[in-house]
Amino acid sequence: MPLGSVGVVQDFRTSWEIGVEEITPDAWDLIRETNQFNRPPGEGKQFYLLRLSVKNVGDQEAFFVAYVKATGEAEALGYTISGDPCGVYPGDNSRQVFPGGQFSLNVCWRIFSSDLPTLLMYWDESPTPRRMWFDLR
Repeated sequence: MPLGSVGVVQDFRTSWEIGVEEITPDAWDLIRETNQFNRPPGEGKQFYLLRLSVKNVGDQEAFFVAYVKATGEAEALGYTISGDPCGVYPGDNSRQVFPGGQFSLNVCWRIFSSDLPTLLMYWDESPTPRRMWFDLR
């Protein structure tokens, strides 16, 4: 999906329309301000923060979980929001949503800076028939 567009994905509860609202490629200052105990990203890494728009386009109330990951060509890793955490960062990252309900949330990955030029986000949860890829450039 090109940056600025939305895609419809599914989890085992309902369908979601998601899109990227805002990107903060180097979010260390913001994360440091959020919680004084957050640690810096480390040598050659950075915190990559995304603001996503989410809408429940299914017919059931459901709890949204951000099954989003990222990858870049340099390191070829699947970055997850829980695997190498950013620490405490601003914004909600999940909530209960009624059909038609919408909200925004932040997700954050600790990425290798070398992956920044080629970073892509993808939805990685069943029963979406295939991964949905989102361009972050």
